[in-house]
Amino acid sequence: MKHTIKTFVFIVILAAFCFCKEDEKDLVIDCSLSSLSINLEKATKTSCGASNGVILVSALGGKGKLSFSIEGSNFGETREFKDLAMGSYEITVMDEQQCRSSLTVTMDCKADITLDIINITAARCGADDGSFEAKATGGTGNYQYKIENGDLQPHGQFGNLEAGSYLLTVNDTHNCKASTKVNITEEAKIAITEIISSGTSSCNAVDGSLLVMVEGGDGHYEYKLDETDFGPGNEFKNLTSKTYTLTVRDGKGCSVTQTVNIAERNELRILSIDGTPPGCDVADGTLTIEAAGTYEIIVMDGTGCSVYENHQIFSDISYFSNIKPLITRGCVADECHAGKNELLDMTDLEAIREGDSLIIEKIVNGNPISKNGTLTEDEVKMITCWLEDGAPDN
Repeated sequence: MKHTIKTFVFIVILAAFCFCKEDEKDLVIDCSLSSLSINLEKATKTSCGASNGVILVSALGGKGKLSFSIEGSNFGETREFKDLAMGSYEITVMDEQQCRSSLTVTMDCKADITLDIINITAARCGADDGSFEAKATGGTGNYQYKIENGDLQPHGQFGNLEAGSYLLTVNDTHNCKASTKVNITEEAKIAITEIISSGTSSCNAVDGSLLVMVEGGDGHYEYKLDETDFGPGNEFKNLTSKTYTLTVRDGKGCSVTQTVNIAERNELRILSIDGTPPGCDVADGTLTIEAAGTYEIIVMDGTGCSVYENHQIFSDISYFSNIKPLITRGCVADECHAGKNELLDMTDLEAIREGDSLIIEKIVNGNPISKNGTLTEDEVKMITCWLEDGAPDN
């Protein structure tokens, strides 16, 4: 800010008489270069409905004597302004060169309102049926209440709330405010604490049972298994051996679900299978089989309960003892199948497994295993059995 100050120079000449000559000059002041600044030291809020607020400021810099004003009028030496009501005020400081600095102070009222929260009701699990009531005292006139960013209302009852934290605000007639947080909790969820079960006597029996113990919720429980109807009993009898879906709910509709297995008390099981591996294409094992392979073994007891298991029977042919020497002698020695060309790499077990059908086709049709000779009939059978076993690394 720039402004002009008029200066006057008086020249006095002593002679028979004196006269004065006025020499007028314009001095331009650039207030944007001034170091004058104003700071807020204290702002005391007003009491609700009263005019007793106080603003105290201080100033730095400037030229010469400083004066202060509220709302731009009546500049004076005082830098403390009293008896203020709620509202916004502009405080200005001015130096002798008429340079100014201002700040705006907003005066709020003291929150003399007291809030009491009563009758808090927890929300059901997953529901929005929590509630509370608030009561305000200490302010002036009628109160208006709201939670979060909702609308103001003339009473302190709030309902249809889910579990969570809510900011409650109350205003009085003078727009004085008070706020507090209200927490709506969730009712204790139902928890299955213990299940006592008794398995069936056999696979065909209907004599299993279970007893259910729960806690939480509103204490009024109903129970059901699978898709049956709910009932008040927590004990179930005459159950078959299977896995059930147990559901428990309380009087407010909160529920919990858990799977329960009713097993056989004397479950028929295959504990182990022992046997002697058969020779290739020879039924000489301890199990009645025709050859090495996968077999389904079924065991049935006198009540008609049965159990089965798939069991793999391998031949006794060894890769290291029986097969590798043949490969080394006939396939690798002349480097035809040693991984040095496009032919099948017989030094790689995984490559052998992938090419098992091709190998069987070649050797069964009498093709020589090497340039130096052919396989015997027993060697062909041995390689074939080993490949049909899955070419194990044994």
